[in-house]
Amino acid sequence: MLRPLPPAAAAAAAALVLATLSAAPAHADDGSFLGSVECGTSGGNGCQILLRWLLEHGGVPGTPGASGSGGTGGAGGSDEYADVDWDAIDWESMDWENMVDWDAIDWEEVFAEAAEGEEGTDPLTSIEEAMASFQLPEPTIATSPGTDSLILVNTPLWLWVDPQSWGAESTSAELGDSSLTVTATPARTLWTMGDGSTVECEGPGTPFDPAVHDADSASPDCGHVYTSASDAAPEGVRTVTVRVLWDTEWSFSGGGGGALDQLTSTSEVDLTVRESHGLVTDTH
Repeated sequence: MLRPLPPAAAAAAAALVLATLSAAPAHADDGSFLGSVECGTSGGNGCQILLRWLLEHGGVPGTPGASGSGGTGGAGGSDEYADVDWDAIDWESMDWENMVDWDAIDWEEVFAEAAEGEEGTDPLTSIEEAMASFQLPEPTIATSPGTDSLILVNTPLWLWVDPQSWGAESTSAELGDSSLTVTATPARTLWTMGDGSTVECEGPGTPFDPAVHDADSASPDCGHVYTSASDAAPEGVRTVTVRVLWDTEWSFSGGGGGALDQLTSTSEVDLTVRESHGLVTDTH
């Protein structure tokens, strides 16, 4: 079994996953994953590993890097830092934000050194497997008139996404006694209507209910009106594409978290748009 990972190891592993999810570059500010690394006056094994790695790789300005390639990943190893009194270091006085080029750190190597010597399942593998299973549901497009009906020019078209698929999705990965959770919450929809126009709607849109809504009325929050038929369009249809934009964030069970880049899920449907022609008859 794995023993609980030190904070720096957990943060390093999380950094790799968050980078895979296209998160913004991590920095040592309150909104980054490094905010979850607690370095009190006694430091702790996680801080020792991080500082040791930075010293060896020249990551701290003005501090020469060591010639060695690593060690045990913690204090007390058989290297030039074995005799360092880590508990005597004033960790809270460290200006982590300005003294380290965080973007230049090889987090995979930090994590490897921190986890060296541990037996059992690789925590990084567990995280990657958990995140790989994180799949957002494909939005189900609904319209009124329906997608199988003729859509008339100059007639209001209602647009919405099935409300049952409109809810937060999350996944978690265990890191020893801690866990990393990524949560995605649908925020709005962006519709490409196939006639050169786009429609952006807050939320999933309002489903049309014939018992409540007038068939000739426009949607209160998400709709479109075509002004030309689809006869001249490729295959005689308007291809409508919806993109659901998901606000995404991450959090550690021990505290700390932040926002990730938005995720998207997409779906499309073909609509047939026709002009309505009146028929004039001789009443005499």
